[in-house]
Amino acid sequence: MTLNLRPAIPADLLLIFSWSNDPLTRQNSFSQKPISIEEHTVWFNRLLENPLRKLYILTVDGVDAGQVRLDFSVDGTRAEISYSIAPEFRGRGFGKKIIELAIGKVRKEYKTVKTLVAEVKPGNTASNRIFARLGFEEKCIVYSMDMNKLVLANGGGYKHLVVFVPFLSMPQCAWRRKVAA
Repeated sequence: MTLNLRPAIPADLLLIFSWSNDPLTRQNSFSQKPISIEEHTVWFNRLLENPLRKLYILTVDGVDAGQVRLDFSVDGTRAEISYSIAPEFRGRGFGKKIIELAIGKVRKEYKTVKTLVAEVKPGNTASNRIFARLGFEEKCIVYSMDMNKLVLANGGGYKHLVVFVPFLSMPQCAWRRKVAA
């Protein structure tokens, strides 16, 4: 069996769109609402044009089987890794393989990266297991609250309100792995 990562190309737009809207992918994503083709097209084209983001397609014996994205920090020392496996390839160890291939690509082609980060929902046991087995360390647990469900107390005022800004702190709260030279 031959596994390879190839760069995504514009012709992959519909392939990635179908994988992105797969029910299990949506369930394990931080945003679970279905993605429209219009939203996806804008996102995909911006991604391909952005030098700080790289998208690769996993091929298994020449057949597209998954995708992995690397989002690099501006200084190039960190990369966030995100992946999904095509439904017909799940449960066969390709999640671990795609992350191993991405780590190898980072070591070979992006030598300034010192830390890889992955954000995974607690209920995504397969991904959590993969990152732990590959030497990533869990750095913290993040709790969130749907503000529409917040209970009012004391005559309509909030008893305690803690504001969490995920985009500023999430990259610090995730699976992390130092990248060896």
